[in-house]
Amino acid sequence: MDTLLVIYSSIFIGILVSPFLYSKVFMQTSKLDSNESQIRKRILLDNLRDLKAEMDTGKIEFAEFEELSKSIVSELDSILPSIETKKNCNQCG
Repeated sequence: MDTLLVIYSSIFIGILVSPFLYSKVFMQTSKLDSNESQIRKRILLDNLRDLKAEMDTGKIEFAEFEELSKSIVSELDSILPSIETKKNCNQCG
């Protein structure tokens, strides 16, 4: 009798806990992806602003600015479509 009580109690606890675990593990992952890409976008834009400010103050030349900003712009191009897609999906409901 005691073994059945332990088995049924374990199954009952598993049924009660599983929705919370599911939401914690699977739902948080998509939120993190979106937040990480937003943070990465903000960092890249700040880097571009800093480069522009350095060019405006004369610390770097225009050619050097172009060379340094190529990698930042290409990375922004790869991030922006995913951010826009997520925004459109969130608006759709």
